[in-house]
Amino acid sequence: AQTLIPQRLRWLSRHTGIASKLMPTAVHRQLNSLRGIDQPALVALPPGRRVAVLAPHPDDELLGCGATLVKHLQAGHQVLVVFVSSGEASAAASGTAAERVSLREHEARNAVSAAIPTAVLEFLRLPDGGYPNGDGTAAYGFQSLYELWTGTIGTITADDGSATYTKADLTSTLTSLMNLAQPTIISTQDYLESYGDGDHVDHMTTGYFVRQAQIAYAQIGSASCRETV
Repeated sequence: AQTLIPQRLRWLSRHTGIASKLMPTAVHRQLNSLRGIDQPALVALPPGRRVAVLAPHPDDELLGCGATLVKHLQAGHQVLVVFVSSGEASAAASGTAAERVSLREHEARNAVSAAIPTAVLEFLRLPDGGYPNGDGTAAYGFQSLYELWTGTIGTITADDGSATYTKADLTSTLTSLMNLAQPTIISTQDYLESYGDGDHVDHMTTGYFVRQAQIAYAQIGSASCRETV
C-alpha cells in the first residue's frame, strides 16, 4: 500500500505569526480544529522503506518533512527527492536567471547532502511561477506550473532547455519516476485545498500534479492509496 502525504506549509503560520501568538488560546484551538490540525496524529516513523518527496522548489523538501526524512535515513530507508521547479524566483537569489537556477540547485545539493546524504536527487528544472500569482517570470516567457495546469499554456520548457512537457507529459514523467523508485510513501504539498487560500501557487499546483501521477502509479502497481493530512 502507498501513503500520499500532503506536506502543508501554512500561510497563516508564516505571515501572521505575531497575531497568532496574541490570539486567546481557546480561539486558537477552535480555529485549528476547523482547519483539522488541532490534534495531529504523531508517529515515530511512517511505515515504508522507500520514500519519494516531490518538492515544488529547493528547500520545500526539508521545510516540509526534513526531520521525517532524517528518521528514514537513520532507519536505512531509500529516499528520492524530486525538485519540480528551480525556485529561481526566490527573493534571496541574485544574478541572472541562469545564475539563480544554478545557485538554487547548488544550495539544494548542499542542504540535502548535509541532512540526508544518501538521498537520490532529481531536478526537473521547470520555471518558478513566482509569488503571489504563480504566472511565471519574463526570463522564461511567463511559463509556470499553474499556467500549464489551468491550460493557459500548452507546454512548459525546462530552464535549461532539456525537456518540454505538456500537462499529460509532466504527469507521466512524475509517474515514471515513481515507477523507478517504487516508493510506498510519497510526500508532496497540499493537494486538498484550492487556489486563493494564500499558499504559494507552485506549492498547490505541484500537489495537484503529484496527486494525478500517484493515481496512475497506484493503477499501474495495482496498489491502494491512503490519504493522510
